[in-house]
Amino acid sequence: MKYFRIFLCLTVVLSFTACDMFGPNNQVVIKGEIEGADKVIVVLTDTSGVLHSDTLDLVNGKFRHKTKIEEAEVFLLEFISGLRIPVVASPGDLIQVKANATNPMTNYEITGNKSSDILVDINSYMLESMALIDSLDAVVAKIEEQNPEMMMQVRGQLNMVYQRQVEKHREQLVELLRENPNEIGSIFILPQRLGQRELISVADNYALFEDLLAGLEENYKRSRHTAYLRSLLKRYERAIALQEERRANAGNISVGKPVPEIEMPDGEGKTKRLSETRGKVVLLDFWAAWCGPCRRANPGVVKIYEKYKNRGFTVFSVSLDGLPRQSNARKEWLRAIEDDNLSWPWHVSEVNGWNSSVVNTFAIEGIPLTLLIDKDGIIQGKNLQPQELEEMIEKLL
Repeated sequence: MKYFRIFLCLTVVLSFTACDMFGPNNQVVIKGEIEGADKVIVVLTDTSGVLHSDTLDLVNGKFRHKTKIEEAEVFLLEFISGLRIPVVASPGDLIQVKANATNPMTNYEITGNKSSDILVDINSYMLESMALIDSLDAVVAKIEEQNPEMMMQVRGQLNMVYQRQVEKHREQLVELLRENPNEIGSIFILPQRLGQRELISVADNYALFEDLLAGLEENYKRSRHTAYLRSLLKRYERAIALQEERRANAGNISVGKPVPEIEMPDGEGKTKRLSETRGKVVLLDFWAAWCGPCRRANPGVVKIYEKYKNRGFTVFSVSLDGLPRQSNARKEWLRAIEDDNLSWPWHVSEVNGWNSSVVNTFAIEGIPLTLLIDKDGIIQGKNLQPQELEEMIEKLL
């Protein structure tokens, strides 16, 4: 999402002075009435960063920016308070902005084209969700201070309120996208997140984004932003195909189904196969050195292994180490095996992170993931709790 990160944190690297020596059909005028600011930075952006920027003084709270553009462009109005207002403009547009710049989380008005309405709606939906989150945080803080024993009971109710707001927010954005398949402003729907939570999944709404691309191809064919969306959807085609494959495979990773074969190198590069453990009860454990919950679960796995290893039980560990952020993933994987005392002989990894072949085969959405396999290679349990796991191992042995 490099394209959209520029709207969160921009560095001004160039400046330009608008020229009046062009006709009205090739110019865009952005006028603003702003409270609480004495300067505004008008940034012209493309899909990778800043193209130009211009710092303007506000006179009696007003500014006027005039420049020449050939196709629809995206501008960002930046204020010292942290408020950032995106603006979409086409040649010939007169865009008018009204805002109070003292608060970076505030409603603003943009008029001049349909994309302006979309941007205002997107901001309004986000502010509504953020206001609810703030109110829920305040309730939590009050309960923790005055009546902490009620926290567990109330937390579930508050989470339901939060989940309803997330779903409402998501539905609002989907409807906005559905109603505006011909506007560049609709591209801003794509990166919307609530904290770390993705609000609009391209994979789940791919048809709507295809409609948007078709609309932009018709109305803004030469725009750099249309080209960006075109390339983005192309990349998603493969991701969607993999997701569909994963969903199809999920039905095969269930109790009563034969476990798929795993064939991977161990720490010394020797190929090992899950089928080589046939005749034993096996805990198939997907984990990684970088996975905090996995590492915290390891002592429990070690305890169970030591208890049952002499009765026909073993563990087959598959590591998903190999993330880009790991400087030496292989070394980290092998060190974690030693540090956590994972003494069973079955450790394998392609050291390819989420691109490992087992991710799709086993429909892995997150780790740790454990499957309990009987002596015949049939899945008998998934992510069993420690007591359930021991009871099932006893039964299978």
